[in-house]
Amino acid sequence: MRQFGGNNGSNYIEYSKKKKDLFGTYKEYYNRTATLKLVGKYYYNDFDCGIWKEYDENGYLIDEYDQDAPYKNYPWEKVEKFVKEELKLDLFDKNVSIRRYVSDKTNIPVWGIHYKVGSNIVFIKINANTGEIIKKGTNPIIK
Repeated sequence: MRQFGGNNGSNYIEYSKKKKDLFGTYKEYYNRTATLKLVGKYYYNDFDCGIWKEYDENGYLIDEYDQDAPYKNYPWEKVEKFVKEELKLDLFDKNVSIRRYVSDKTNIPVWGIHYKVGSNIVFIKINANTGEIIKKGTNPIIK
């Protein structure tokens, strides 16, 4: 578990994840009242997932966000299977990175997979609406 914040009036933040888990829990607390402000799940390699809940300072639920909604046609489970079975990669390997985003240009949800092979980084972009690989390539690692 990692905790930080609370200084100079900022909110407290807590990240918790078990060593052999790919996903953890994010919690943010109001500084003034120490009540829960935001809670959700995250993938250790940098993306939010699942249902995130936001509360007011009195502890009342004020909003919910489904972080997985744009990726429902090609969800995490399909990405995980592709990475493990097709690419034969270990998701705990520090040289493997998976991110996701909605493209500003096309408004298409995209999964981005990056991994190191020798002195290169291989990248694969998958259209999360169709599951099609929309871009694949290799870039040299610049030191």
